[in-house]
Amino acid sequence: MFIWNYVTLEVLRQPCHVDLKVIKTEIAHPIRCGFYLGTGEPQGQIADYRKCLQDGKGLHIREYTGCYLVLWDKIDPSNFIGHLLEHAPHWIPLLISLFAIFGIFIYSLTES
Repeated sequence: MFIWNYVTLEVLRQPCHVDLKVIKTEIAHPIRCGFYLGTGEPQGQIADYRKCLQDGKGLHIREYTGCYLVLWDKIDPSNFIGHLLEHAPHWIPLLISLFAIFGIFIYSLTES
């Protein structure tokens, strides 16, 4: 049976965002091994699990029916702005729009 420490070493040998496939029956569930339930771009996965590494990188596990796909991020989502800028810049215009709408809404409440 594989352990997540071995998987971590193997996935870090790959370039950023290159998946390593792990069969679910060969390894413990990520939650039992220090990962937390996270989020990720929808790609048909059942769930996402994450773990921040000591150097600020992040491990990202996508769970599918019979396997996990594991990759690493240059910046873990615990550094929200850094992760957003590095790995998901396409979300920035939407977030700015939402903050603007929220700000206008709050301003309109104070003016009433």
